[in-house]
Amino acid sequence: MEAVMSLAAVVMAWIAWVPLDAIPTPTPTADGSPNLLFVARHYPPQSLARGEEGAVDFQVVIEPSGRIRSCVVTRSSGFAALDTATCDLMIENARFQAVADPNGRRIVSRHAGTLTWTLPAGALRPAVAPVPAKVAVAEEVICRRRLKPDSNYIVTKLCLTRTDWDRTAEYGRMQTNWYQGNGFVP
Repeated sequence: MEAVMSLAAVVMAWIAWVPLDAIPTPTPTADGSPNLLFVARHYPPQSLARGEEGAVDFQVVIEPSGRIRSCVVTRSSGFAALDTATCDLMIENARFQAVADPNGRRIVSRHAGTLTWTLPAGALRPAVAPVPAKVAVAEEVICRRRLKPDSNYIVTKLCLTRTDWDRTAEYGRMQTNWYQGNGFVP
């Protein structure tokens, strides 16, 4: 089963927080198996069954460690499952070489790219090709490391949209205010 896509060929443009001429372009690297086989294993099952294909433009924010902090779809493929799978695949699996500023310090950077989903060879194709819909571009997904509940040392990664992070923060403020108002917190 092969899907045509290469994380190494994903690069279309790259934007950093500092002037572009001051920083080298980050190089995407693949961990583990070859890209084609890797993506074939991650092709969304519902998209595979419906014969959906398309290109998804995305932008990621890269931490100084080379891991992805957040991902947003900037142009939809027309299929929500492919759009969602693109950011999921990037956040969970893509790694980049660290980018340094002119002083050699690692910095946060941005990377824009395109991931093209093509049905694997031998996949059943529908008699009538699916028509891409006008899909709203998804909200940016931001990942943060959190302590696992009931643990003081196990860290997990939690990925939410900015709206959901804002709701979580507001809920925390409401809880704190309630506890303070009822004499539980000095």
